[in-house]
Amino acid sequence: MKITEVKTEVLCVPLKEPWRIATAVMSRMYATLVFVKADSGLVGVGECLARLAPSALATIVEEILAPILWNRDPFEVEKLWDEM
Repeated sequence: MKITEVKTEVLCVPLKEPWRIATAVMSRMYATLVFVKADSGLVGVGECLARLAPSALATIVEEILAPILWNRDPFEVEKLWDEM
């Protein structure tokens, strides 16, 4: 089995009350979903967070990390993690 595709999707949820951290006040919460598809049709889903720049994180995943994963065995998790 080999990884054939890596895609991202940015999610945004408005907050009822703003969330304050040391450097920002946020009125929305973001998450970036990562979909890893194998040639068998199997799809894995993960999540990564960048509270203030989710589209930047999506770009990093798609343009820098995804090429490391293409045509690789999705079950070699530790090896792939170390290479990324």
